Amino acid sequence: LEAMGAWGPARWRQGVVVHFEGEQGVDCGALTREWAKILCQQLLRPGRGLFRRTARGNRVVVLADQESELAHGESTEGIYCFLGRFIAFALWRGIRIDALFTPHLFRLMLDPHAKATHEDLREVDTKLHANLHMMLTSDHETLEETFLMTFCIDTEYLGVRSTYDLIPGGSEIPVTGENVHSFVDLYVQHVLYKFNERAIRAFLSGFHSLIPPDKMPMFTPVELEAVLCGQPTVSEDDVEELRQASHCSLDEAGKPHVQVLWFWAIMRQLPVDLRSMVLQFVTGNERPPLTGFQNLEHPFTVQVGVHLRPTDLPEAHVCFNQLVLPPADTQQALRDKLLVAVREG
Repeated sequence: LEAMGAWGPARWRQGVVVHFEGEQGVDCGALTREWAKILCQQLLRPGRGLFRRTARGNRVVVLADQESELAHGESTEGIYCFLGRFIAFALWRGIRIDALFTPHLFRLMLDPHAKATHEDLREVDTKLHANLHMMLTSDHETLEETFLMTFCIDTEYLGVRSTYDLIPGGSEIPVTGENVHSFVDLYVQHVLYKFNERAIRAFLSGFHSLIPPDKMPMFTPVELEAVLCGQPTVSEDDVEELRQASHCSLDEAGKPHVQVLWFWAIMRQLPVDLRSMVLQFVTGNERPPLTGFQNLEHPFTVQVGVHLRPTDLPEAHVCFNQLVLPPADTQQALRDKLLVAVREG
């Protein structure tokens, strides 16, 4: 933030060249991807005072303004603006990052006026989503007596309980069968937008300063999420697509080395989380690209290292999407070595 916080859109568009202190390497793209991954993890991690993770842990939610401003004071909006520009930079450069925002925030990147919906809550708070769904589907004749709700929200922060009216005088207006849809709509707008409006506006200001909304009409929210974060899992079809798009080293007979064939057999057998770890180890990204493996900047390559011994661990050259296997004696031995390598990074 000290080095890049003051960068304007023009400077961001010039790109970055990354060098890690104490490490050798020329940034051909892999170092930038690694830097982006680390920066994203740091900014989005719980405890940073900017986001929280959902109960299932698979998405990040912008904190309420009072929480983020308590953590960062007057610099809060500047930090969110920086993060918005960083996310736009990642999208522009084709860098996939671990930033699974809420569906509503992805829609706001495309349309700053998009409203939150009750269905958006399913990905954020499943219990609240279910409770509001119960109100919407209950008998409207007895809804008021059953739920005893009014047009307000009760919150608690640092031990202090507060009541927010959804409309003027809301705490005195009961929720009935006739107005329950209006109540749910207002409730969702406050939970997903009103309570963190300043943070979201700052984030969108930064994002749209690099990529204006009128430059993104070709995306749907789901497609935007896929382009930015990749597909969620590595399926068996993905493994086969990767194999067909890959290059490999050949033996004296002009056929793939047996260790290469073992590698693909291992990939088909691995659970999806370990497949993602292998993909991360070799390419720097744990998710398949939306445009397919055939469009990787450098083809995924599997070869047997003549400099390696059977007991050595596999090596990866992330800049070139290259995996170098040891001449293992058995498929099980190769599997064990591969998993040690990907887990230890």
